[in-house]
Amino acid sequence: MGHFYTNITLPCPSRERIAEELQKFRTEAFLSPVVKGITVVFDERSEEREKVLEDLGASLSRALECSALAVGNYDDDLLFLGVYQDGSCKGRYAWVDSLDLDADLEPLNTDEEFASFLCEAFDAGGIVERVRALLKTNPKYDETSFLWALRGYKADLIMREGKEAATREIWGILCRRLGTTRARELWDGLWRDPRPEETQHTWEARFAVEFHQDLVDALDLNPYAVGAGFRYLEQGTAWEKEIGEFIRVRRQG
Repeated sequence: MGHFYTNITLPCPSRERIAEELQKFRTEAFLSPVVKGITVVFDERSEEREKVLEDLGASLSRALECSALAVGNYDDDLLFLGVYQDGSCKGRYAWVDSLDLDADLEPLNTDEEFASFLCEAFDAGGIVERVRALLKTNPKYDETSFLWALRGYKADLIMREGKEAATREIWGILCRRLGTTRARELWDGLWRDPRPEETQHTWEARFAVEFHQDLVDALDLNPYAVGAGFRYLEQGTAWEKEIGEFIRVRRQG
């Protein structure tokens, strides 16, 4: 099992103000120590549904009059990123493992768009190109590895459910990931015997938490966001030595 956590990074140094706003949502949360004027919110309910994470990010950006970066790491296969300002979503992005066949990548911004939104939100306009280059390391671009995984899944699916059912499902996965035009181009090749170079993948193990760390380092954000969520903090499996410096926001009413 990989990491599973959500959190929201806010360029707001007042943990008291943040706690005040969170209490209006009647939720449980932790607030990280402030680093360079930035605080990280670890909300309990946001780990249950992505919509809650996005809604909270938007609401906090409006109430605190600052940007918000919502992050959801789902088993280290998918890292969702959302930027919010003035109560609305400015940009959405997803880092996705090339072997995650079921990832739904729409509707999201392009690398170029999201890098600009993200850097603007944290006054880091001078490193837009660096962030764009980082986003280009997204494994979703590794088509060779994706097709390698799809071949293996296809063979297993045929054995379990038959060729007709496998054909429908494989077509759907291919279209969601690469689009209908590219799916048509690759379709026949998926059903013939693979060439030698198609029998192994080029994918190297890399996890969403590592990409999250790289992004935090590039933007010089609060490091407490990486690898930590409400449940990890509650269970003492993240930042256990520093937990005394966190603030616990209790549910009111």
